[in-house]
Amino acid sequence: ISPSLPGEDQEVRAIKRQQREDWLKANYANYAGKYIALDGNRLLGVGKNYVEARKAAIQAGVKDAYIDFVHPPNAKGFMGGW
Repeated sequence: ISPSLPGEDQEVRAIKRQQREDWLKANYANYAGKYIALDGNRLLGVGKNYVEARKAAIQAGVKDAYIDFVHPPNAKGFMGGW
């Protein structure tokens, strides 16, 4: 077994982040309005809320999955305030 290299975790995180971005660009229309759980570019599960997507990720054996809501293409952003 070779020892971990300094910065190796950062490299892995950067690769997974790029894989997620690529996956979202290619698939967002199919999952608009839903929560998705990803591990890199692997879809672990889909849910109507965060809890459902999180459960799917855990059932897939991934505790640190990326979970996010996929906004519909015509969604308008809103920031609270007065």
